[in-house]
Amino acid sequence: MIATVLLTGVNPQSIAFVAAKALATKNPNLIVFLSRDPTVLKESKDALLKDTPNANVRLVVCDLASQESIRKAAAEINAFEENLDVVINSAGIMAPPLSRTSEGIESQLGVNHIGENIGFASPK
Repeated sequence: MIATVLLTGVNPQSIAFVAAKALATKNPNLIVFLSRDPTVLKESKDALLKDTPNANVRLVVCDLASQESIRKAAAEINAFEENLDVVINSAGIMAPPLSRTSEGIESQLGVNHIGENIGFASPK
């Protein structure tokens, strides 16, 4: 059994959501959805619970274009009683106009590489 899984880039039309639905049928201890948009998080949770009403879903707001937001979300997740067993990185941006994260990193690199790979699976 998969105990705890975190998915980034979840919305009801995403590949990550399809993965979450499949995982939910295996009765994991906890599914964590991570997104920058609280409305999308709630919509995703509600949609998942329609098909799997017993799923334990927790929502974490995080903007992967902000290292400050990432660190805050990582601290929140690392404070969970449960340890993460699986992280599915599905969020990302592609070919955006040239822009930078709040830290000055080119946005595609900042979100897709740096943002997706900071601190979500740190051991306790």
